[in-house]
Amino acid sequence: MLVKEYRIPLPLSVEEYRIAQLYMITKKTRDESHSAFDGVEILVNEPYTEGPGGQGQFTRKVFHVARRLPVWIKSFLPKNALLATEESWNAYPYTKTVYSNNLVNRFSLEIETRFQSDSGGQENVFQLSQDELEERIVVFVTCSTDVIDIVSDEVSGSDYLKEEDPRLFRSVKTGRGPLSESWVEQHLDNTKECEKSLMCVYKLCKVDFRYWGLQTRVERFLQDIRIGKVELEEVNPHLRGGRVENHLGKTTPVHPTEIRTSISPSSAVELNMTSALANYATEAALRKTLLIAHRQVWTWQDEWCGMTIEDVRDMEMRTADILRQKMGQEDRHTETI
Repeated sequence: MLVKEYRIPLPLSVEEYRIAQLYMITKKTRDESHSAFDGVEILVNEPYTEGPGGQGQFTRKVFHVARRLPVWIKSFLPKNALLATEESWNAYPYTKTVYSNNLVNRFSLEIETRFQSDSGGQENVFQLSQDELEERIVVFVTCSTDVIDIVSDEVSGSDYLKEEDPRLFRSVKTGRGPLSESWVEQHLDNTKECEKSLMCVYKLCKVDFRYWGLQTRVERFLQDIRIGKVELEEVNPHLRGGRVENHLGKTTPVHPTEIRTSISPSSAVELNMTSALANYATEAALRKTLLIAHRQVWTWQDEWCGMTIEDVRDMEMRTADILRQKMGQEDRHTETI
């Protein structure tokens, strides 16, 4: 099993992020569902009173992922396995999400998230055991100068939208922005402002894939663990000379052939060319997903600012209806072919 922790400081309050996150997820779910072969079905969206985090909102979704998987994964999966199920318990400021598919007894991806009013300095917010801490890999995902920088890291091609660039965006409703590369330090220097609009998203990801002959390869596809030093520096210019920079500019030495921190001996196998390429692609895909999503959380604030939780739930219901209609139309079309 791989254990990896992401930390994402943002210039928002924890209360604001609750609305911003739900709005972003709902909008992206709607906009990225193009057809029954590349879309999302929302099966359940209802409150719960006993579950992870106590009480909150439970959702179950089915993702049609065939077009999003690399060929080497699709080659050994049956067609009915190209569906991923997401079950999520949102007891904000804590959430738990579990992903599975028809190979559920061999595959699991679990993500726990905590939202805190700090800059990302809590070393054990998930209260992990000593063994789990030794397995954990910590990655900062920030708006400043470190591993992933939503202000400075490049978004290229069709993924780049001028209106989603934090360096250019200024909110009409709140007057916030644009963000400079030193926004974290600026917030930390201003105690009053920091209390109002600085938070960190802590994400603890656990991946387990038990498929004979492919476990290491798939685990690395799902979460980057190790890559050659030259390739890593090409992906991320903040990793130089065998050191890792965090969002406050502090550096930590790492082994020349490993990233972030150490990994467990069971996972530390030598890379062959295929897994190295898969690793490189995974690094790019994970970076792009986190980078774009949190740029959107920030730059879509004029859309979600002023919304209530009731407004967001209504949006979720309307989106679910739209997706059901789209899936139904595709199913009927398929039956007539």
